[in-house]
Amino acid sequence: MSARVRTARGRTAVIGALAAALVVSGCSGPTSGWRFQGKPLHEVEESLATMTETWRSAMTSEGVEVAIPEDAGCYLQVADDELVGEELLCGPMAFMGAEATQWVVAPLSAMQTKDDSVRLVLDQEPAWDLGTANPNSVPVDAEGTEADLDQQVEPPSAPPAEMGQVIPLGAEEIEAVEEPYELVTVDATYSITTLGVVPQVGPATDPVGAPEGGSLITVGVSRQGHQGVPTSPTSKAVLTVGGEEIDVPEETSAIAVEGDGSDAVIAVEYDGNTQEYELATGELVGGRPFSARQFEPVNAPERELIGDESKGESASYRFRLDGGTTSWSESEGWAADGKDRMFMDLSFESDIQFANDGDTVPYHDKTYSLASLSVTADGEEVAVDPKSIDLAPRADGDFENLGTVASLVLDVPADAEEITIAASVDVKAVPVQDEITNYMREHTDGEPESISKTLELTEVTLKPQGANS
Repeated sequence: MSARVRTARGRTAVIGALAAALVVSGCSGPTSGWRFQGKPLHEVEESLATMTETWRSAMTSEGVEVAIPEDAGCYLQVADDELVGEELLCGPMAFMGAEATQWVVAPLSAMQTKDDSVRLVLDQEPAWDLGTANPNSVPVDAEGTEADLDQQVEPPSAPPAEMGQVIPLGAEEIEAVEEPYELVTVDATYSITTLGVVPQVGPATDPVGAPEGGSLITVGVSRQGHQGVPTSPTSKAVLTVGGEEIDVPEETSAIAVEGDGSDAVIAVEYDGNTQEYELATGELVGGRPFSARQFEPVNAPERELIGDESKGESASYRFRLDGGTTSWSESEGWAADGKDRMFMDLSFESDIQFANDGDTVPYHDKTYSLASLSVTADGEEVAVDPKSIDLAPRADGDFENLGTVASLVLDVPADAEEITIAASVDVKAVPVQDEITNYMREHTDGEPESISKTLELTEVTLKPQGANS
């Protein structure tokens, strides 16, 4: 029901007869000193009785079942024992579906009588609003009895649903959901819409309540598949209540189930990891979400030079880091609890030569070995043995990496926000004899048979993509 409750259009208040009412003068009582807009009141008891009848009629004509106790009524709100406020207070009551006892207010008008007094009336079509008593006044009836504002009223019960019945929710009910919960797994994202366990659903004029011995759970699930993922396995959402599987509605609906609904769970399984979302609490209570993040360097490595390219031995080189972390990979499956798996390509290339009097001899036949490697994640050292890591030429079609690649696969703390990597690579280079020309042989003197250098990667800090902007 909307906040504003109005009488049916065309309802005619019994006003005509009020104008003929006589002024009660000279009598004592709790209302004798009351004033409305500065004027004494005429026939307060009769006025309140008429307005109470109008209120009861209005509330029961809204098309929504309402509980109104026999002793409920309308009250004037009096300040300083004489000043009648401009709003009538009526209640208590409770419409079907209400979560608490309700009161309504409506503006008062004054009808002039033959003398200087006024009779209180409502507009022909009173504007009833859900409201509360004025804290600066006392709500009383014509006998001066104060309204019991603490009286509680149980709302009428909606007719029960049949067990297993599925009831699509209306747009206004769905709008009450703040945000769908997004459950992310490897091959899809599931948007779960729920209002939890509810006492009833449907419009106020045609509600449906919980089934006998059961409850109404609300849920809707939509699936958005991911691109570029394996075609198998395939995830799906499963709804279980009381250990039994129930078809999951795509359209947000209420489902009549046995029990109190507290064990209603949406479960999504992928490759042995089952995420469980509890409808009653709106929380993930089992499994781990899928996450995959690309990392980028804060201080990208630059080209380095060992020696002097114009004379003697020299080595020009550069490193590159490319990769990220993920909770699942096709080759490794799910990472251990509390861990993500880091896949990082440490690639490099070098130009090694010998120069003499302006002439150079290239050393293109190079053998690399990973001499040292240090990795930290959020300041925590990650165990790694550089000898266990193979170096391989860049694969055909790989335009991201440099010529030689060390593929790092390491477990790091889940959701790490900063990774650092430092390394050194030993290289031994010899000339390719087919590349040595007669000119080089004649004009270059003193070149060594091989050149050995250590290429240093100074510590590089990497953060999730976008974190540096």
